[in-house]
Amino acid sequence: MGLKQLVSGVRAAVDFAKAVNEAAGHQQVRIIDIGGGLSTNFEDDTLTPSFSEYADALRQEVPEIFDASQFERVISEFGASCHIKFGWLASRIEYVKECDGGRIAIIHAGSDIFLRSSYCPDTFMKHRVLAFDAAGRPKAATDLIPHDIAGPLCFAGDVVVRD
Repeated sequence: MGLKQLVSGVRAAVDFAKAVNEAAGHQQVRIIDIGGGLSTNFEDDTLTPSFSEYADALRQEVPEIFDASQFERVISEFGASCHIKFGWLASRIEYVKECDGGRIAIIHAGSDIFLRSSYCPDTFMKHRVLAFDAAGRPKAATDLIPHDIAGPLCFAGDVVVRD
């Protein structure tokens, strides 16, 4: 979801809350939840869009959420955009199997940790995977062979990344 669409959704929620307050004749809606949805860039460590960019866009388009006389509290649900860049997981390849002309590397982590990747692969199959040799050195691009990376659980959805 792009920043413009996200801010537009907040604008709609605030307009609705203001309409409710006007119809009620008093401040019926005092707390507003603007949700989450701030996208996460999975390709590298860049935070884009940044929280500052989001706040600037909200200040420009929806200034009411920064006014304590309009809402006592504004709740956000940033979720992955807050924590996705700060975690990493290391696993060894338990074994590699060939299947339908491709290779699948089975690791010790899968849908037990990467729930969204397993259950919503079209949306969340974006984890960066780096390969290292036995001494812990990054493998050269010329040494890499495409693999699907799958977890240890026994069902077809236990896939962390494809190729």
